[in-house]
Amino acid sequence: MERKDIYKDSHYYCTNHDEVYTYSAGAMDSFHYSIGKYYEILNIEGILYISYHNRNEVSKEEYENYLSNHECTLIEQFN
Repeated sequence: MERKDIYKDSHYYCTNHDEVYTYSAGAMDSFHYSIGKYYEILNIEGILYISYHNRNEVSKEEYENYLSNHECTLIEQFN
């Protein structure tokens, strides 16, 4: 399931199944930052897909600090 509120140019997968990204509900909403967990449990040729995502809102400073100090890969590189 695609989460449409996440900005693709700021969506990272990091070591230890951490997921770091910026998100917003739209023009009337401000930016939010998340450091959470992700697990892809099952993916059978796009027919059956089970995943777990845990959103944990943090400050912009925590978001930037995390990216600076951890090994993370931009999601767009996976597509």
